[in-house]
Amino acid sequence: MASESEQVLKKVFDSADANGNGTIEAKELVNLIRAAGHTITRVEAEALIKEFDKNENGTLEFGEFVNMMNSFLSKGGHRPQSEKEKIFQLLDQNKDGVISLQELRAVMNDILKEGLSDEQLQQMLNEADTDKDGAISFDEFNNMAAKMKIFHA
Repeated sequence: MASESEQVLKKVFDSADANGNGTIEAKELVNLIRAAGHTITRVEAEALIKEFDKNENGTLEFGEFVNMMNSFLSKGGHRPQSEKEKIFQLLDQNKDGVISLQELRAVMNDILKEGLSDEQLQQMLNEADTDKDGAISFDEFNNMAAKMKIFHA
């Protein structure tokens, strides 16, 4: 059985795979990143795909997508800390330096289509919010991702 993080990644992957062909093409990657509230050019998306496209077919299969996410979020990965910050900034939609309950709701329910209740979302926030200020800072996000081994294959 797939881990919870793999299940979440599969939902993200499937939602991004608009044509249902089992791969993410540059246009679909652009749409995914834009749905998260950020901008990326097609050229940037193509460069990302090229970096992680191990079979060199010009698209990302699920395993390659997982590898891309691993490299962005795994503690001690080959990607610099700034990549983790980019992922955090993707979640921090209003750019105030923290992930609020509203931003968590937007990501989990609007983008990932998880359908979580406000109570479930609050519980997720509370678990990550170690300083109990009502939001998830970058350090808390980083610590939570490392502790939970989020996006590890």
